[in-house]
Amino acid sequence: SAIKWRDDMKVLLGKKQTPSFRTRALSNNKSTGVAGISRYKKYDRRKDCYYDVYSVSWSEIIDGRKKRRVTAFNIGRIDQVTPEKEQQMYDQALCFRQKWEESQRNGTKFDAKTARQCC
Repeated sequence: SAIKWRDDMKVLLGKKQTPSFRTRALSNNKSTGVAGISRYKKYDRRKDCYYDVYSVSWSEIIDGRKKRRVTAFNIGRIDQVTPEKEQQMYDQALCFRQKWEESQRNGTKFDAKTARQCC
């Protein structure tokens, strides 16, 4: 049956040795041009203003299942953003993503809190 064949193939092929994550940005990613990093505007209803935010996509394994995660790096209010602050947040987002990719290649556990603090 199909289920038996699938199970036999899983045993035969084993686990993938290389991690599977996107290394190049999608063609429609016009905000940063970096895979896993996007820039968007976020509206805060309480303060009635917009914020610029970089978001970093990553994943982790919990209970044997892959969970997708997003970590946001707030640049600031749109009317108060400086080029220096924008560059600083971009560098932090890029560093965070690079640390995650490195942990995926090395097969080590990724700690998001530590990675965010040391960037």
